[in-house]
Amino acid sequence: MKVKNTFSLIKTLKSKNSLSTRLLSYILLCSTALALIITCIQLVWDYKQDVGKIEASINQIESSFLQPMATSLWNLDEEQIQIQIEGIMNLSDMQYVLIHEVLGNSEVPLIEQGVFKEKFDISKKFNLTYQGEIVGTLFVATVLRGGL
Repeated sequence: MKVKNTFSLIKTLKSKNSLSTRLLSYILLCSTALALIITCIQLVWDYKQDVGKIEASINQIESSFLQPMATSLWNLDEEQIQIQIEGIMNLSDMQYVLIHEVLGNSEVPLIEQGVFKEKFDISKKFNLTYQGEIVGTLFVATVLRGGL
């Protein structure tokens, strides 16, 4: 019943083409535009925060995991490599980890954990170097919440 009254009031005001009708229209238009702008700003802010968290996790992998993982790979300690991979998977938003062992000029998959996808939003491949020699590679990847 109230909705009918509101619509009939709007029709009455519109038919008079009064100042109040124009003012109401401007208020509705401005509030809608402002709501859309604020929503867009919030989405961009959240996206940048998510990317920042993932980049921080990747930097942590680079500073904390590469050398111990290269040593474990050199010593062929698969149990220790598995523990290190689990540590990486526990970092914020990591979804896939793959270790390749370098044998001559080829890379042989050694251990992987997580779900492989055709396309990841953020990924990075690291060389695992032991005493100046590349003994393997580490690939880490993630998909942002909701995708890009």
